[in-house]
Amino acid sequence: MTHAPKHLLLLMALALPIAAHAGGSDDDTAPAAHDAAPAIGIADRFLAKLDAGDPAGAHAMLDEAAGKSLSAAQLGAVWSALPQQAGALRARGAARVTAQGGQN
Repeated sequence: MTHAPKHLLLLMALALPIAAHAGGSDDDTAPAAHDAAPAIGIADRFLAKLDAGDPAGAHAMLDEAAGKSLSAAQLGAVWSALPQQAGALRARGAARVTAQGGQN
């Protein structure tokens, strides 16, 4: 059984507070909505910022608790370390939103 690297698990956990900000606009701080499309759009923008070398921009998308627990520099370091730990990104699959514990 292969275990995900700790940094990858941390990055996946950061996606939860980002999805909580999902709304119907391009504003990264829009109110929550139960439609999957806005959450997927926000997650795509978050990853695009990291891919573009903008961890500060991605960090600004986090909710307050996640932002306080991880600095923009730490987020950038985690993102940069992933290829060394998990290999180079080959492709990104289709995003989806699933309910966990009664929450979307």
